[in-house]
Amino acid sequence: MKARLLVTLSAAPDADPAIVVVENGKRFVVAGTVIDHPDAWKLVFGGFATAEDDECKARVEKTPVEARGLQREVHDRIIAEQAEFIEEYIAEQEAEDVES
Repeated sequence: MKARLLVTLSAAPDADPAIVVVENGKRFVVAGTVIDHPDAWKLVFGGFATAEDDECKARVEKTPVEARGLQREVHDRIIAEQAEFIEEYIAEQEAEDVES
């Protein structure tokens, strides 16, 4: 079962070393990589990948349409909120440094 990643994700500890990229000690699987795994459909269901074969498409079609992609929506919202928090925190720290 195959799926192509739409986004770069952290690599699982047991991820195939051939598809893992290491940067600053962190392991990633980059967007565009094709994952060949029995659970690849879960990445498609979550909205993180597209189905690359009929087996994967068929498995995703068994899931409720309204639930597909929800994990990605939540993930993207959390990432955006974290970025906003970091930006505000840095601005506050810089303002404190100017006042000191």
